[in-house]
Amino acid sequence: MISSHGSGDEGASKRAEELKRKVGRAYAKLPVEVIEHYMDRPPAGKNSRKGWKPVFDNETRLYFTYIRYSWCRPICMEYTVLVDDNDVILHAADGKKLLLNQETVARRLGMRQPHVSRANVALVAKKLIRVEGRAVYPQPAPKITEAERDYSSTGIIRRCGPGSPPELPRPIRKQLTDDLERANADERTRTSMLQQAIAVRTRFFQRNVRNCLDRMSEFMYHLYR
Repeated sequence: MISSHGSGDEGASKRAEELKRKVGRAYAKLPVEVIEHYMDRPPAGKNSRKGWKPVFDNETRLYFTYIRYSWCRPICMEYTVLVDDNDVILHAADGKKLLLNQETVARRLGMRQPHVSRANVALVAKKLIRVEGRAVYPQPAPKITEAERDYSSTGIIRRCGPGSPPELPRPIRKQLTDDLERANADERTRTSMLQQAIAVRTRFFQRNVRNCLDRMSEFMYHLYR
């Protein structure tokens, strides 16, 4: 990997202007120290981590990590990238920016990768981030529906009205998440598989409802004929 070209103050200023144009008023100049406080990274060294516990939940820590390695100056990117110790964006040999990967996030926050994956799913559900391939985009103005809000707070999708999907039981969702983790699937695949699982369960419920209605109709026919 190589460091970014044009990564000085001039390059950062141009990226900052472009970022403000894309995300609008949501782009605030918060001190890096404030953002890193919410990342709540563990102390360096294995011995010093003994007995250490984070103050904030995984979703909060992960969200601010994504903000730190995307919107923060001098990075000023719309999506998360890898940087060196001086916050210079790193590039691959072909010139493409290196993306912040899940392994790096887990290592920096002292989290297990399955926990990172589960927090990612929750952040996507709350529309705090958008995932495209392996790129993570913090969202400037998330707006969620009542069904999405219910899922975000309970961990399951409930039927909130006509046409809404049925519940996806927590054990099924956990098994699916664990299987995808073992398969090393990216976040886009995880989200797609979750949606497919919900669709399968929806069809199951619809088929059972139709069968139930057919039996009720038959019963009523024999009862009142």
